[in-house]
Amino acid sequence: MIMDFGFSEEQRLIRASALRFVEDHYDYTSRRKRIAAGPMVDETIWMQFVEMGWLAIGLSEKNGGIGGSTGDILALLEPLGAALVVEPLIANAVLCADILASTGRTAELTSLLAGEKRFALALLEAPVQPIGNSVKTTAAISDGNYRLNGTKSAVHGASGGEQLLVVAEPVGGVPALFLIESSDVQLTVSRLADGWASADIVMNNCPARLIADTQITAIIEHAFNRSIVALGAMALGSMRAVIEATVEHLKTRQQFGGPLSQFQVLRHRLADMKMTLELTRSLVFAAIAAEASGADLSTAASALKMQLGAPVRRVGELGIQLHGGLGVTSEFQVGQHFLRMCLTDKLFGDSLFHAERFISSTVVNKPDGEVYPFKKKSNH
Repeated sequence: MIMDFGFSEEQRLIRASALRFVEDHYDYTSRRKRIAAGPMVDETIWMQFVEMGWLAIGLSEKNGGIGGSTGDILALLEPLGAALVVEPLIANAVLCADILASTGRTAELTSLLAGEKRFALALLEAPVQPIGNSVKTTAAISDGNYRLNGTKSAVHGASGGEQLLVVAEPVGGVPALFLIESSDVQLTVSRLADGWASADIVMNNCPARLIADTQITAIIEHAFNRSIVALGAMALGSMRAVIEATVEHLKTRQQFGGPLSQFQVLRHRLADMKMTLELTRSLVFAAIAAEASGADLSTAASALKMQLGAPVRRVGELGIQLHGGLGVTSEFQVGQHFLRMCLTDKLFGDSLFHAERFISSTVVNKPDGEVYPFKKKSNH
């Protein structure tokens, strides 16, 4: 299969609008001031996202979206990743929007797209790996009403005021998906090192509405896979920003009578950074192609997520190293991109989790007990 690494005309327009937005509203200085001001989400910025239709970017037209292509998500989120946007776009426009669409929750999805409500998925419990863990949060029913009890950790994008999608297990049942108000739980909100918001929640007899009680794992796994592609798009933007800043620094910084860019060993480091960028881009497009072909996205998403671990983090490390002490100061964005890269590794399952998932989806046993790295092709 030949992959097209280019954008369609529509996707180029999406990308251009994102670049204009960053230039007009989200330069690095403005971002620092916005974070220092305190609110986890700038409501003015969020409503601009709504007005530009960005919350609908990952949805099909039948679900109120503008296309539903992961290629569209890439076109939007790569420039926003370069700007280190802290608003919970992935949590809403990709993760929760996909879950609400898959479960047929039209009213909630409409409120999300209109900017009336934000959503976050409360899934993780210790140990915090995304899929396959036993669910300890319980759902008890009395007179037809559900009450949830338990705790959830590292709820990405939760900052207060959201509606929370919670995975809990009814007594004697299988995990189900519930909707609760964040005002009904004990919410501990933190701004992470890279600027994203995260929260831990405690539920004590929290009133809840049942959203879905069948195929929950498949629904969430599909949403996670698409969110990993979105995360990869933002990582591409981060890497590109680090490389561009490093190239400019090496051209202007003088040492031994000339610019640092004259030293071959430093150019080799830059070459390594660019190779990682292009390999990551290839894996993002491989995932996009897998979804477009109707194939299972899990294998491609896990391959990409492994790349979003140590290899991508190494780009940030080299960027800091080549900047010297300047790279770790808050005035320079390179250090902030490195922090985003570190947290990217942990979001939606870390590299080890996805290595295990990748192996389980691609390795089959031969009759003689040996192992093939990929499934054998049929001779027919």
